[in-house]
Amino acid sequence: MRRLEDADGGFVDEGLHRDLGWHRTSAIVEWERAESTDDLIEVTEDEANQIIERFRARWGAGD
Repeated sequence: MRRLEDADGGFVDEGLHRDLGWHRTSAIVEWERAESTDDLIEVTEDEANQIIERFRARWGAGD
């Protein structure tokens, strides 16, 4: 998951899907509201990029 700030000062939450593309998700908001049992762990942008590259190497470029 990732949270991006938009031009209006709001945010857009996205999750990395099986096609290795980013798509909108409500998972972070649900987690913040304790509506999700999943644990989210914050990682740096560099760590996230390394994880995504491992996924792409294993399962394709997501084109």
